[in-house]
Amino acid sequence: MISAIVIANVLISILLITIATGKLHTVNTKIGEIIGFSDAAYFNGTQRPVLMYLGIPYAEVPTGERRFQKPVPKSPFPSPYNATFSRLASSHPTSSGLIPELLEDCLFLNIFVPGDRIINTLATYPVMIWIHGGSYARDITYMYSGDVISAFGEVVVVTINYRQGFFGFFSTGDEVASGNYGLWDQRLTFTWVQDNIADFGGDPNSVTLFGESAGAVSVSFHSLYPGNTGLFHRIILQSGTALSHSPDVGSNIGHIGSYLGCNHTSSADLVKCLRSAREKDILQAMQSSDVGTAFQPVVDGDIVKTTLPVLRRSLEGFKSDMAEHFGSLDILTGYNSNDGGRYMNPFWKPVMDVDSNEFNILIPRADFEDNIIPQNVVLVFGSNSSLLKEEFIYHYTDWTDPDDDFKRRNILNDFKSDLWLRYPILFLSNVHSNIKAKAGTYVYEFMYQPSYNNISPSWLNGTNTGIELPLLFGFSNRMRQFIPLPEPEMISHEDIYLSKIMIDMWTNFAKTGNPNTPRHVSGDVWKEYTPTTRDYVQLVNTQVVAKQNPMNQRMAFYFRILPKALDVINAATQNDCNKYPDFLSDVGLDSSPCKSTEPEYKRSERFNMDIVALENILISLIVLSATLLLCVMLSCSYICLDNRRRIIRSSSKYIL
Repeated sequence: MISAIVIANVLISILLITIATGKLHTVNTKIGEIIGFSDAAYFNGTQRPVLMYLGIPYAEVPTGERRFQKPVPKSPFPSPYNATFSRLASSHPTSSGLIPELLEDCLFLNIFVPGDRIINTLATYPVMIWIHGGSYARDITYMYSGDVISAFGEVVVVTINYRQGFFGFFSTGDEVASGNYGLWDQRLTFTWVQDNIADFGGDPNSVTLFGESAGAVSVSFHSLYPGNTGLFHRIILQSGTALSHSPDVGSNIGHIGSYLGCNHTSSADLVKCLRSAREKDILQAMQSSDVGTAFQPVVDGDIVKTTLPVLRRSLEGFKSDMAEHFGSLDILTGYNSNDGGRYMNPFWKPVMDVDSNEFNILIPRADFEDNIIPQNVVLVFGSNSSLLKEEFIYHYTDWTDPDDDFKRRNILNDFKSDLWLRYPILFLSNVHSNIKAKAGTYVYEFMYQPSYNNISPSWLNGTNTGIELPLLFGFSNRMRQFIPLPEPEMISHEDIYLSKIMIDMWTNFAKTGNPNTPRHVSGDVWKEYTPTTRDYVQLVNTQVVAKQNPMNQRMAFYFRILPKALDVINAATQNDCNKYPDFLSDVGLDSSPCKSTEPEYKRSERFNMDIVALENILISLIVLSATLLLCVMLSCSYICLDNRRRIIRSSSKYIL
């Protein structure tokens, strides 16, 4: 019976591919007709039909006055739109890899639909919206083709482009150019999906956002924004959260304004000048300076509410609007065993031009203890306390040989991985499982070493950020144009096996909120994560292995020791700052709460207002005193006059 079913499915697939491949398919939507095409998706020697609609504009071109503005929805198409080819938007591949070429005209999305819909036109599928990473400065959606996931996972996949770098995240630090246009681009695609995806066979009531690295950070920001309620229902965070990013509160204009001759002190004049600059000149300005990843999400008080330390504290209370929206979503999240490798890039940069991957990087002890640790800790916990610094130094030192600069390379990697990824991911998992109603929480650790892992130096332990993406996307042919992957016949059986497992688990979650069903997945059952059991799975050696207490020893430092240290610091600061602010600084405790956090001009304004108020009070007191004195004097005069009259009357009586 099973063999007959398998044979029937194969025959149906062959029939669909024969009928469909290369044919055009038109979809009628609210914004007009969209013409796509059918093709075959290949995975593990098997092919299945898939419908593709590529390069669909979802917003008006964000140039001219629309530069540094929220996106404007695309007006309806006047004629059928040709969605049979991709629009390369942000960069293009070369023999040496990706060359950044950020463009403004990039607001397109791609849709991949299972080929079964060719025959069954009433079929509906869960929707997965992919947000790519790349530090908000590189990568393009083109390389992440959703054809394999869609065809073999039976879901509708939407991949999106959004403004990045200077065009997507420039900010003046005020309302003139508040930044985060790239995040607003992403959000507009969610509303576009709600309005149009049903016409492609997608279910708008079953939408999952998934992203990796900066893409996961974006998904996390959206999950904490109450204004997104109803636009999506599940999220997948791979190696990133909103707590893995420290948004800059102020301006990030840097060198570019000067290069373009926009040296204006007024935000309005600066933005006006930058809007008139040619795109070509802006790109040259970016290339002439080492801005790198300088332009990223900032605190705008709207889609990014607040700084990282405040965000962390607000989520701990479980009662904020952000926490309520976040808790209503199913979440699948995890990290790679060596995610901190991404943060090693600044150290790799001077030696990236060498042929060997044996980068002999040394991390001096003084630099690690006096610069790297405090600079990172203050961003996450909002405290520059030397007590907190010493706690981290003690925890991240190999005391058997504390001066070994080579060992410190991996210690630095562990420090970055823990502080910026593992701890934030598990912190959010704790928060989510505490505030959830019916939403599920699932956590994983990716530990598998694929055969194509030739990126990291051998001394760097574990699997680096993004190494799992070729597995998740089924070794799509498009990805091979950007990443040095082996030819299909050279991909190992282990890689293929784990790739199928990941596609099944990720699409299972998109369908049901549970990675274990409806498709059976080999290995242990992936149990829900709770703060008490702390269940999770490891993806290692082509197996799904159930575990508890992820990174138990290292995370105990963050969840048991650090909270007590922070309580001591906060208590000492609150109790003693009014009496002993100098003492707090002397012993290394954070005395900043004793000091005003207002800008200088605000304090001056408030001081001047206080002086005026004091003057008014003094004048009022003087007037009141004068009035009282006058009343007393009048009373005394009246009394004296009355007494005199009495004396006169008395004297007159005797005279008579």
